[in-house]
Amino acid sequence: MSSVKKKTLYEIWKEMIDFIPIMRKAVRTGMIRDKSFFSHNIHQIQIERKFMNKALGLFHGKWTLDIIYTIVNLEKPYYNEIKKTLVDVNSRTLTTRLNDLREKNIIERHVENGQPVRVFYTITEFGKGIYELILPLIFYFILPEELRR
Repeated sequence: MSSVKKKTLYEIWKEMIDFIPIMRKAVRTGMIRDKSFFSHNIHQIQIERKFMNKALGLFHGKWTLDIIYTIVNLEKPYYNEIKKTLVDVNSRTLTTRLNDLREKNIIERHVENGQPVRVFYTITEFGKGIYELILPLIFYFILPEELRR
């Protein structure tokens, strides 16, 4: 019999949360290097804000993170399964968000021929990277207050 103790979901989430300070340190190091190489005058900040807003714009659409999370976690995320999981989203919004995510190379659309034709989605490697970056932040806010310390 294995003596390996199974971790609780909260223990796994806590491990992910513990990586946030490491991620912050890496970002701070990058910011220090950035300031030593670039002059951050008004013009430069305006340019960087455009890039920043474009990058963060991906998450502005309602349901975007929900869809990414659902596609990653459903075994075979058919359109109808995604729709059933996200009960409050209407079909038009879901289709629009799925198309947006495809255009940004976050997900891929696959068609299974047959009767009826079925459509399912998978996360791309780029999409996995985004998911992995935001997951600790998502779990941070899911954790009860006493486990966030």
